[in-house]
Amino acid sequence: MDNPVSMNSVPTGAPGMNTELADFASPRGAIRYVCLLLLLAPWAVDALRVIAEGFETAVTPVPTCLTEMHIVHGMQQVASGKWLYPVVDGLPLTYHLYQPLTYLPVGWVAGWLDWDVDRLLVAGRIVPLASLFGLLLALAYYVWRRTGDGWAAATCVLMMVFYHSSTLTDFFRNRPETPALLLTFGGWMVVQLRPRRWPFLAAVLFVAAVAFKPIFLAAPLACVLQLLFQRKAKGLIQLTAGCLMLGGALVAGAYYGLGQGYFQHTVWAMQACPLDPLGASKYFYPILIHGHWGMLFPAALLTTAWLAVKGREYNLLLYLLVCLLVTSVAHGKQGADLSYHGELSLLMVLTVVSGLWTMFRAATLLAWAPLLLLLLGTWMPIHEFGSGWNQLSHQRIVR
Repeated sequence: MDNPVSMNSVPTGAPGMNTELADFASPRGAIRYVCLLLLLAPWAVDALRVIAEGFETAVTPVPTCLTEMHIVHGMQQVASGKWLYPVVDGLPLTYHLYQPLTYLPVGWVAGWLDWDVDRLLVAGRIVPLASLFGLLLALAYYVWRRTGDGWAAATCVLMMVFYHSSTLTDFFRNRPETPALLLTFGGWMVVQLRPRRWPFLAAVLFVAAVAFKPIFLAAPLACVLQLLFQRKAKGLIQLTAGCLMLGGALVAGAYYGLGQGYFQHTVWAMQACPLDPLGASKYFYPILIHGHWGMLFPAALLTTAWLAVKGREYNLLLYLLVCLLVTSVAHGKQGADLSYHGELSLLMVLTVVSGLWTMFRAATLLAWAPLLLLLLGTWMPIHEFGSGWNQLSHQRIVR
């Protein structure tokens, strides 16, 4: 397993400035950086456009999906001091299917400021919009710590936004996925970097992610397996105990503080939905490959294979594998959508960047394979549809 990156250490494999300049001066290095510029330039333009369109959509009080208004209703309940999870014992009834943090922060502020529905809708979108920037900063920092290369960090951030239709599906919507993704990746990153009191900090982040949406279990499960394989008994016990205690406090607090219908809303109502993981996988993955991932998919396959064969980034590959398994089960629930695949898509981006820079440092010609795939996936749509083709994606799959 990879050793954790110390918060006070030099980034793993970080090249010095002279090495970078010498690499750039070589013919192969110069061609590599030209290719990176051919990727990053259109990605940067797309990122500015997508984020600007996302911000414009977020501040416009018009629902982009039906779920937004269900979430607003829960926020109204909190704002008015009513039970968020009242006991369901007859009509009329409204289920609040998500976990408490989806509703509480905005609901509390709305009750204090007496906001109407339009302001609630927009305010609910500010949380995922802010989480988008937090997530991009976290990814940039982690990649820089691992590689010591600003190009790698920039590539990871811009690739995330370029593939926003799968990685950042709901960053402009009043939904819980983006903040949960930030928190769960933040918890995994803490376990890799291991600052002081890292087990407790990671447990807080993992439980906070679940307190938005409970499908985000891949990161804590991957960290438990990682610590188990590394024989880090103390850290494993502290992390597990922290998650169990905080998770228990979350459930007890929601049940006694937000309504004794908590399990009816968040557990029994969800379990009533049919579950078909195999059928859902046959449905979702072809759509993702052909309509959203594109060349990211074969590039991720190549870099994953390279990292596995070379014995590098095992912690990341373990997280990717666990996330694939968790996602393949979770999206089997009727009503699942593209938002269930954001974490998996994020890890594909991170794997491509990690693998690509590992290949660069190994000076292997195989590095050109994923790089050329990304170039094709970037410039072929520009040739076919024009430079402004990659706009904000409002698409959601409804089965």
